[in-house]
Amino acid sequence: MVYLVGAGPGDPGLITVRARELLERCDVVVYDYLVHPALLASCRPEVRRIYVGKKAGFHSRPQDEIEEILVREAKAGHSVVRLKGGDPFVFGRGGEELEACREAGISCDVVPGVTAALAASEEARRLAAAGIPFAIVPGVTAALAAGAYGGVPLTLRNTSASVVFLTGHEDPSKGVPTTDWRRFGALPDATLVIYMAMGHLRQVLQELQAGGLDAATPAVVVQWASLGRQRSVAAPVRKLADAVDKAELTAPAIVIIGDVAKEREALGWFERLPLFGRHRRQGLAFKAHLAGAGRVNAGHDAAQGGLATAGLAHQADHFAGLHGQVDTVDRVHHLLALPGAEQIGQACGHVQRFDKT
Repeated sequence: MVYLVGAGPGDPGLITVRARELLERCDVVVYDYLVHPALLASCRPEVRRIYVGKKAGFHSRPQDEIEEILVREAKAGHSVVRLKGGDPFVFGRGGEELEACREAGISCDVVPGVTAALAASEEARRLAAAGIPFAIVPGVTAALAAGAYGGVPLTLRNTSASVVFLTGHEDPSKGVPTTDWRRFGALPDATLVIYMAMGHLRQVLQELQAGGLDAATPAVVVQWASLGRQRSVAAPVRKLADAVDKAELTAPAIVIIGDVAKEREALGWFERLPLFGRHRRQGLAFKAHLAGAGRVNAGHDAAQGGLATAGLAHQADHFAGLHGQVDTVDRVHHLLALPGAEQIGQACGHVQRFDKT
């Protein structure tokens, strides 16, 4: 198994909880030049650390060799973390590495990171103007999550050299919207990522096309990105609004437009996980089962042992990381989506098979 993990912009305190969990449990970490050394300290002493950093004028390893390392280590049965500065899908060549793993038949998950592009907000400007001390802690924006969990790299080396974040819902106090959608429709080789556009998606798409955006341009809409209830649709721009209406997608959702969107078919991973879409009823039942009187620790131990017996050591290890954190249905979904989810239920004494109800 390979995990493409965003290390964030530099401060080791800005790595995600999920990323740190994976670093604590991996067998091999393949890391970049911009990764803070403190993050590697999260790994167990026996973990192999493979440096593949690049900086101006010096590449320790060519890209194809990096991809070969990921595939080779995963085929050897190792849990591999590919630790990349910022976010894997924003100028990070994560799409190429995900594709290489897919072509080799290797399972690969994407864990978004805090990209270095995130900056101060309107609230920060107001605090500064008022002379109030403040600090800013950036997070993983929904655009990065939609790209990572939707299987759409926001940038690709030979496809999209720029990405534009837009809002489809401007400040109503302005009276007249100021976004010139036609101008953005004329941008060549760009990825457009639109927040809060579901209320008037059809109008936005029409304006983009009026500005020159090819009606055949691939596009994706991702609702509830990264959660167990995530849903997405893909269609050419000319058909996207109809596809969204047919699927009954509503806010919150992110719209991604550009040639990168066609990668979803090959790189989409989250919605293809075992038992995806069947999480809610089974998740609630499984959560209730683990929470039963005197069964939490027993259920945890039995599940982990059952997975190890089934030869699913990495899943058992991941289960250990989830123990004590099954407080939401969406968190349970990540557990149920693992290969061997049925063994988890059976090992805990939850003998009913996960069905389609």
